[in-house]
Amino acid sequence: MDEITIRCPTCETEFPVPGNVNFWRCDHCGQGIDILAHLAYEWGQETFLEAREIAIARRIIPIGKKSRWHPLDEEVALPYEQAYSAIREAFRTRLPEKQRKAGIEIMAEITGLFAYHLMTSPIEANYWGKLLAEQKGLDEMAAYRERISSSPKGFFYGLLRLWWRFRVKRLRRYLAKLERQIDQLEALLEFVEPVQARLPKAQRL
Repeated sequence: MDEITIRCPTCETEFPVPGNVNFWRCDHCGQGIDILAHLAYEWGQETFLEAREIAIARRIIPIGKKSRWHPLDEEVALPYEQAYSAIREAFRTRLPEKQRKAGIEIMAEITGLFAYHLMTSPIEANYWGKLLAEQKGLDEMAAYRERISSSPKGFFYGLLRLWWRFRVKRLRRYLAKLERQIDQLEALLEFVEPVQARLPKAQRL
């Protein structure tokens, strides 16, 4: 079969891949890539960005509480639905971190828009919204931990470390509460095909 050219989601190196393989490792950084999931994600992201441009131009995406409601016509709804299906397909496996985080953002925006137009369950929109909040909280906590471990010695940085540890402690409480809420939403949604968008629990500590 003909070769296809893909761009590594981690180091962004482009390289050819035989058209009859399902898995490949980046020739440059060694990132393992599920080819079908990668292609689904790339197509879904591109379709989403194109649909989003049209939605913004037509003021369909609600901005603020005073935004007027605008109908979601087929020209806009169809590419959003296609993007939704493609990203869901990509999430059938564990995506590389960059794609996984971006995929959560895309799904949060699409399902939020669909719920606004009564095209999907508010429970699913709530799920992706909370998943996005959880990921942002985890990223913030990781950033504070990095500051704590890499900051120089001294009185001033000692005070900063106290503040950063306080922020980490608050984030832990917030994330523990969010984790319980997401667990409940997953139980309510009962996905027919498991969605592997969330970090495994061992990596959320």
